[in-house]
Order: sequence, then structure tokens, then C-alpha cells
Amino acid sequence: MDQLIERHPRIHIVPALIWLNIAITLAVCIFNGGWFFQEGETLIPWGSNYGPLALQGECWRLASAIFLHAGPLHLFINMYTLWRFGGLCERIFGPNLFLVIYLVGGICASGFSLLWNPQVNSVGASGAICAILGATIAYLLDYRNDVPSSVLTEELKSLGAFRGACFRLSDRQCHKQHRH
Repeated sequence: MDQLIERHPRIHIVPALIWLNIAITLAVCIFNGGWFFQEGETLIPWGSNYGPLALQGECWRLASAIFLHAGPLHLFINMYTLWRFGGLCERIFGPNLFLVIYLVGGICASGFSLLWNPQVNSVGASGAICAILGATIAYLLDYRNDVPSSVLTEELKSLGAFRGACFRLSDRQCHKQHRH
């Protein structure tokens, strides 16, 4: 970790993404008049990944949906996970590549969501966060990076347990009422 901190002493992208997501969620809550849970149809004008519109040429929804959340609990779970593991990933890959991993991962996840069920209205950063978790795990498992086995074991345990718990709760919260 000391070597990573030496290479990238400060992380910039993770805090910027967190503040951007918070600002967008606050705007949605204020202008939609709901603080705890946003109904699927209220998120469509904000850019949710609503299949019928995305498939009719509004491809920008694949990216905009990454920054929308179903409410404060959904936002908190995703942003806490991003904060907890994003810094390590940003230090490993640097800010530019980290941002590419986050955005491409999120857009691909939105695309797969659309392919899986084209009628679903989906939002959230879970796909982007899974991409950074995957990239981090791949880096840790690559023997060429000389990650000590003790560090590898601890990080993988932490990543696996945290990812499983957070995404089960986040998915349950997000998909509960997001069919339009």
C-alpha cells in the first residue's frame, strides 16, 4: 500500500464521483418531492436506463443511469462501497484509467441490463462499482504484481464479503419498484 500511495498520494476521481452522485440524487429528491425512494417513472426524465427509450435511440441513458439512484439508501450503499474500494483501485491504475474502468464498466452493465430485460427501468452505480472491484481483484491476483499472499488473502476476503452483502441489499432496494 505504501508503494501505491507513493505513486498516487491523493485520490481525486473517487471523491468527485461521490459528490457528483450525491448532488444528482439531491436534485432528484428536491425536484421530485420524495426523499426516501424514487418511483421508476419519476427517474425517466432524469435519464434512467429505461429500455423502450434507450432502444429507440436514447443511448445516452446507458451512461446517465450510472449517476442516478433510487433514493438515499441506494445512494449510500453504492457510495460507501465506492469510497471503501475505489481509492485502492484509483491508486493501482491511476486516475485516468480508473475513470475509464468506472465509466466503461457502468455503461456495459447498463447495456447488459437492457439486453437482459428491455422493459426494466434501472439506475445505480452498482455495475461501475463491480467493474472497479473486478479490476482490483484481477490486479491482486496477477502474480507479476508481487502482491504478498497475506495482503492478497485479506483484500480478497474483504472485497468478497463486502461486495456480496452490499449488492444483495442494494439490488433488493433498487429493483423492488423500478419496473415501469
